[in-house]
Amino acid sequence: MKVANARLVLNKFGSDVALTDITPAEVLFLTAEHHTNAGKAPVTQLIEKDEVERTVSEELDRLTQRYPMEKLSVLFHGAIPTLPSTFEEAVQVGIRMKLPRTRLVTSGG
Repeated sequence: MKVANARLVLNKFGSDVALTDITPAEVLFLTAEHHTNAGKAPVTQLIEKDEVERTVSEELDRLTQRYPMEKLSVLFHGAIPTLPSTFEEAVQVGIRMKLPRTRLVTSGG
């Protein structure tokens, strides 16, 4: 699968952060998660880089180490979920998705 570097727009003011070595599946998640706050497609300045060897299972494991499973399962469900194969597909699907809002809970109150 391809990896890329990009910028992630976090809000309508244009605040953004750099992203490195993201995959189409990660772009799908980030687009679904942030497009409402950004007011547009939040993943910008995407520059495709290398091809990496990674199975669907390995990619899902990598994503679950970074993002909440409750949200990922909305996008990637079933025994063998289908992951987007291109960055363009990931953005188009992500804009149509709504992810559940979760509250982060920290220990100690």
